[in-house]
This record gives sequence, structure tokens and C-alpha cells, in this order.
Amino acid sequence: MPANAPWQVVPGDEDTTVVLVEQVLRLKVRRGGATSLAAELGISRLLTEQGVFLHFPRLIGALELVDGDHRSPLLVAEQLSAHQGDAWRYVTHYLQRFLEDAQLRPLEETQQMLEQLHGANEAWVHTLGRRTGELHLALAAAAPWGVRPVDAADLRRWSAATRGHAAAALAQLRAAGPAEQLDGLERRLLQRIDAAGNGRFEGLIAPCHGGYHLGRVLVAQNDVIITDFQQHPAALQPGAGDTPLRDVAGMLCSLERAAQRSLQAALELGLGQPPTARLLALEWLHRSRGALLRGYVEVTADHGLYGPTLQQALPVAELFVLETMLRELRDELAADVGQHPGRVEQRIARLRQQLESGVQP
Repeated sequence: MPANAPWQVVPGDEDTTVVLVEQVLRLKVRRGGATSLAAELGISRLLTEQGVFLHFPRLIGALELVDGDHRSPLLVAEQLSAHQGDAWRYVTHYLQRFLEDAQLRPLEETQQMLEQLHGANEAWVHTLGRRTGELHLALAAAAPWGVRPVDAADLRRWSAATRGHAAAALAQLRAAGPAEQLDGLERRLLQRIDAAGNGRFEGLIAPCHGGYHLGRVLVAQNDVIITDFQQHPAALQPGAGDTPLRDVAGMLCSLERAAQRSLQAALELGLGQPPTARLLALEWLHRSRGALLRGYVEVTADHGLYGPTLQQALPVAELFVLETMLRELRDELAADVGQHPGRVEQRIARLRQQLESGVQP
């Protein structure tokens, strides 16, 4: 491709190719299965026709293969606003620079300046929380068949799925390292899962993003553009969907991964003391998660997405956080068996840290 070509091929999902034209038009072309492209088209069409939520690539048109009553998308064209790249890169680069700079001054001085140092970053994360809430409210209002309350069967199903991931991940951990590292972890993990499954949650089942993380958000000055919707098309059918809290949990997990990745990069430079860097990374994570949840609540309070208050729904949010961490842990262990023994301890420490800190606004 010529260096001055008006188009650019960029990474897409497993079954799509993405072409950017003049950085203002995005073409998503099917090259395998149609699931992710159908999800993108379904949610984008819903939001574009509704015209309330504007922080996403608006649908321009689509090319579909029609076979009787079945429609399968081949290409989706979307209008893309000006942006500065994806949020994963923005957040990890910011935090890595912060950790590197912090090693050059006393810890006490850095901690006294956190409000000033993290102010702009926290304001952006707060905006991300607000836009996430606005997206969820728009999707709930535009759902073709409406929304429905979460019932006890939903909670049992979510809890059972997380328990299954926990059992499999713990078995993999025992096979990969000394069993004493898991002392007390299994009991606390299962207690937390069961508490959510047996509790009460008065939220709603509604359409949502379906695969939400920092890599699917673009930074647009001090705002965001939410992209690459993943919820299966079947979620737009009567009675289907998911709780929007799954999206919230996905972003909470993404912030945790960003903290870990940035910490690792900073430590590899060999600057300062690892305990200091870990403490500062955890403090950033706590502040960022709080900013995200506060922004979300400002928009969604009293709309019934998660019941009377978010505080009452946090056990369910943490259930999804644990499910995501356990699923990713299983994938990482399967890929790295025997190659990086030190990572086993790191993964166990991350699970312990999540159980200790929980999910708090």
C-alpha cells in the first residue's frame, strides 16, 4: 500500500477486516463467520435510528446477503469522528509514564500530589463512566422488544458459570504450581460467588455492548467514542439480552489489566522499588474504578438498570469481574503452561487482590 494512500487496513475481530478511509469512514468487511459483524450492525442500526446516543461510529449503510427471511451482513460502513487512538494505549501510556516519574521522587510527596497528578486522567475515566451509562440507557429505551427484570434463574445461571470457571482455573493453578499458594483462596472465591448468586438483584435484562473494554473505546479529546459492539444478535429478540452490569465489569477488569501491564513495563526499566510502584499502581486502579462508577451512577441512578442503588448491585458486578478474570486466567494458563512459572504467582496475587479490594465506587 502506498505511504500516502487514503485508506488503511487496521486490526479487526477474528472474522472481520477493517479499512479506514481518510480516517473518517470505517468499513468492516466480513471474511469469516458473520456473528461479530451482525452484532455491530444490529446495535449500530438501533442507535443510529434512535438518534439519542451519539458517541459511537454512526451507521452509514450495510451490504447484506439475503436468503429468504435470513439476512447476513457482508460489509458495514460507519462514520468515524476525529480521535487520538484507542483508550487502552492512552491509559497504559499515561500510567507507565506516571510510574516512571514517581520513582524519581519520595513516595510521600507523590501521594500528596495524586489529586493533581491524576486529575485529568480521572476526569476522562469519569466521562467514560457517564458515556457508558448513556449508552445503556439508550439501548434499554430502543430495545425492540423492551426489557425485563432479572430473575432468580438469571442469578443462578451467572453464579454457576462463574463457579465453573473457578473450578477449572483452580485445577489449572494446582497443576502449574505449589498447592500451598492457594491456601484460603478457593474458600473465599466460592463464598464471594455464592453470595452474589444467592443474593437479591433488582436490575434489568437489556441490550448492551457485549464485549466492553478499553480497546473498544477511542479517545476523542476529553471524550470517548464507543466502538465494536459484540452482543449477539439474538440478544435483540424478546426476553433476551444481558444485564448492563456485565459491560461495567468488563471495563473494571480492563482497568485492572491496564494497571498490571503498566506496572510490569515500569518495573522492567529497573527504576525505584517494586513495592512502591505496586502501591501506586493499586492506588491509581482504585481511583480510576471509583471515577468510572461515579460517572456511571450520575447518569443511570433512578433508571432501574441495576435496582434501587448501585451499592446493592455491586456483588453482581463483582461476580462478573471474577468471571472475566477467571476466564482470562484459564486462557493464559493454557497458553503459558511451563513457560513462565513466575506468572502463576502473579495471577494468584491478582485474584487475592480483587477479593480483598472488591468493587467499590
